Amino acid sequence: MFLDQRPTVIHEQRTTISPNMIASLKMLHLSSMELEAKVCDEQYENPALEVDEFVQCQQ
Repeated sequence: MFLDQRPTVIHEQRTTISPNMIASLKMLHLSSMELEAKVCDEQYENPALEVDEFVQCQQ
């Protein structure tokens, strides 16, 4: 039996999703009502946040 001991290079690519990307994707999947509720919750939890009043589009 002959064992070959040559150095080899293996190239591998992986796609990873960062926690920030996961949070962004979750926000994109929210409906407009859910998004508005989420913004209100975040504003309540962090009083330093300022939210400008906006005009809601008519559907």
